[in-house]
Amino acid sequence: HQPFRARLFPGGEAILEEVRKIPQCAGVAISGSGPSMLAFTSHDAHVVAELMCSIFSRYNVRSRFFVLSESAEGAKIVKLGEDRRDSLLLGKGSGIPMGYGQDPSGHCVVERVISDPDVAKIAVLGVPDVPGIAARLFSSLAARDVGAEMIVQSVMRGETNDIAFIIKKSRLEEAISICTEFSSVVQSQGVTFDTDVAKVGLMGEHLAGCPSIPSQMFTVLASKEINIDMIAAASTVMACIVASRDMDKAASALSEVFLGCVR
Repeated sequence: HQPFRARLFPGGEAILEEVRKIPQCAGVAISGSGPSMLAFTSHDAHVVAELMCSIFSRYNVRSRFFVLSESAEGAKIVKLGEDRRDSLLLGKGSGIPMGYGQDPSGHCVVERVISDPDVAKIAVLGVPDVPGIAARLFSSLAARDVGAEMIVQSVMRGETNDIAFIIKKSRLEEAISICTEFSSVVQSQGVTFDTDVAKVGLMGEHLAGCPSIPSQMFTVLASKEINIDMIAAASTVMACIVASRDMDKAASALSEVFLGCVR
């Protein structure tokens, strides 16, 4: 079925044909439903990955690559004793382990659950990956007193990146104007924005002392089928951007698990 599915997205057939010819490549295939592509290589993984991205570029498809390590053990099935199995669940079919929000000594580190619907997301796409480019963008925003938070620079193909951040909705129009002007000057690929987002998070003075907080927070949100758009962490806060429609559900789920109450 691979040859037929590869025709459904630009660059698919070319990657299957060209990448499998590389000596160090043991195989290449469409991953999942596509257009993700998966290659197996004995060495020089970055060379294979960069070739795949360059092929996508020829077809005007933006892409990124990830080099993953393999597991020699594979999947494991472990039988738990009754005492261990009971300690894994809170009860009421929640499927959420006990001890969430506690440091190794058992101290609760989550003090508050926060939520904020008054945010918007802006992304500047295809920004040249050169020193000083981020300073230039955020200096322009600061000069107009537009504050930005949860700044994320994603690693993209070639020599470009995407820069995304959150601002207050009241400053959206001004921020878009600044970013559009910046995009034109540096010749990036454009500016997008989304107002249908909200911020939820956990706060606590000793949050950084509990390394499991991120995985615990993401597990709670996943259990409610809430998708995460952006993530930011600091010593006293762990915050996520979610769809506006999911904000109340997310805040309630986090409050129930980490604070023992429902908002």
